[in-house]
Amino acid sequence: MKSDSQQSEIKSSIREWWNDPSKDYDGFVGHGVNSEIEKELWGNEISQLLGHKQDLRVLDIGTGTGFLALLLARMGYGVTAVDWSMTMMQKAKEKAEAAQMPIRFEVQDAEKLTFPDMRPLMQL
Repeated sequence: MKSDSQQSEIKSSIREWWNDPSKDYDGFVGHGVNSEIEKELWGNEISQLLGHKQDLRVLDIGTGTGFLALLLARMGYGVTAVDWSMTMMQKAKEKAEAAQMPIRFEVQDAEKLTFPDMRPLMQL
């Protein structure tokens, strides 16, 4: 098992990599929804898992550039999206603004979320 300082160093390196603005994250294979058929397939699976509860609030942990948060918001769910990368979060915010989707974004570490009451967000 790694020491706390080693784990902290690893996390710091990972965060630095994801914060690199020169990378085209949405261009990576398997990162995001890049076609209408993919959106439809994801939407179908989400509907099967979550149903059609329009009052459901969803917490997207590790939202990245926001493809899942955007899809969930388009489906009518209330979405809070968190990521620890400022660069990724900015890209997600820009997409949400362009799509006029009301998504709450917060920069947070998934291991140390600061929501006072997680129950309303964790209904899955």
